[in-house]
Amino acid sequence: MEGKKLKINCGTCDATGVTEEALAGYGEVRVNCGSMLVTPEANRVLLSHGVRFNTGSVISVPDGARVVSKTGSFTLEAGDMPSEPTVLIVTGNLAVKEGAGEALDAYAAVHVIGRVTCPRSLANRVHVTGAETVYPDGYVLVEDDVKLNKLSGLRWAGKKVFTSDAVIIDEGADLDALIKSGAVFACEKAVVPEKLIEKAMPLLELSSDAELIVLPEGAVYVDGSRTLTRALIRKGKRLWVDGGLAVTRREAELLSELEYLHVAGRAIIPEELEESFLKLSPECEDVFTYRGELVYKQDEVKVNKPFLSRYGFVTVMDCDAVELDGKLTDGEIRAGLAIHHCDAVICSDDQIEAARAVCEDVDYIGDGENGPEEDEDPEEVSINCGMYKF
Repeated sequence: MEGKKLKINCGTCDATGVTEEALAGYGEVRVNCGSMLVTPEANRVLLSHGVRFNTGSVISVPDGARVVSKTGSFTLEAGDMPSEPTVLIVTGNLAVKEGAGEALDAYAAVHVIGRVTCPRSLANRVHVTGAETVYPDGYVLVEDDVKLNKLSGLRWAGKKVFTSDAVIIDEGADLDALIKSGAVFACEKAVVPEKLIEKAMPLLELSSDAELIVLPEGAVYVDGSRTLTRALIRKGKRLWVDGGLAVTRREAELLSELEYLHVAGRAIIPEELEESFLKLSPECEDVFTYRGELVYKQDEVKVNKPFLSRYGFVTVMDCDAVELDGKLTDGEIRAGLAIHHCDAVICSDDQIEAARAVCEDVDYIGDGENGPEEDEDPEEVSINCGMYKF
């Protein structure tokens, strides 16, 4: 077959609308995708044209059905029914609320690439490439942490609640009133003050592999990895951090104000403060000491000569991408930089050796290209995208 080559690299390829005319101008068509949507007619057209595709899953769509794609998190509730034959595609997380069975059945098909959370009676009704979490029928699905304190706790009185996140109980919560009301909380993680643990257990339905965090007296629960700041200290001087904790030099004096510290992940501190930090008797999974200025948990970091000269030495940690300015010399990189636990370091070919010397646990070091450069083929049309529709 004569004509240009068409190469498509995408996350999802919607081929439900493909036609003979759309493919007629190409001699060869290749599709690489995570999932591909086809109708019976589209499948016939693709096969007749000899389209080659490499895909993780093929999703069959009835002829004439509309395709609705959602990315991220999507919730299906009772009454959310389409007005015409529709296939719902969710890339991310789908939450199906109690009573949404009729709405689920109203779709021609529902496909999830990721995770679906649904009542037990609706299990296996969604095509899932990923994981499925089921919760008891008759329970209210909450798509966030459930916080039980003096003000908000009683809003859940008499209700049966499920969350795939955490139930966090404050010392001021009126647990007696909740127990008397018949409230129940099913969850995969519960955070309970030590003095309330016996009283709280009748309220909680924990799975066999659920996590139960018991807070010492006066400790404040902090969710996720954090940097030690004055705002964090205002929450309390006894901290239980459910993640990592980074201490910058600018906020180093705040360590002396802490009375208790538990870090479920890694504690990251300036190397000269290690001794004073350990005097706190912190409970940590790991302690990492760093030199110079800390750059922590950023999406993109650009390192150039003024940046290094400003701080003398820089430690970059837990960032997505670190880009080295092409003017940085081998000596400047080795003398002024350390990179730990990052996804990628983008640099020139001449900088790769120095970058490797200062990197630890970095997934990729190179120029950012997917392999060696190739001459562009004037006879090939290449498309790279998240979602492609014929």
